[in-house]
Amino acid sequence: ISKVQHRLRGAEAQMRWQPAAGWQVQAQLSQVDGEERRPDGGRAPINLLARWRGALSLHWAPWDGWEFGLHLDGASARPRAAPLQALPAYLGTGLRAAWRPSARQQWTLSLKQLGAQDRVE
Repeated sequence: ISKVQHRLRGAEAQMRWQPAAGWQVQAQLSQVDGEERRPDGGRAPINLLARWRGALSLHWAPWDGWEFGLHLDGASARPRAAPLQALPAYLGTGLRAAWRPSARQQWTLSLKQLGAQDRVE
């Protein structure tokens, strides 16, 4: 039986920083590339994954039990290999407020917006 093989390569970096009491900054960046190897010896890129992804978050805990946050994330577009394989770039934003009145209970309000770009490389 002939099988198609897939090979993925990539790297990821994460950072967390607390510049002051109650404040925290988090960042993440990843890169991935993939290749499909067919039984006939042919090769083709895998275009169903964003090559670059990144995120940045800012968290603030001003009082005991309260937390507020801002989150940005995005991904790059991938080339169009077939009509259904287009992966557009996107940029997402999010706001979060949380209150923890006890160790077993938390109330959270999250607002998220995802903006896809029409452009495909």
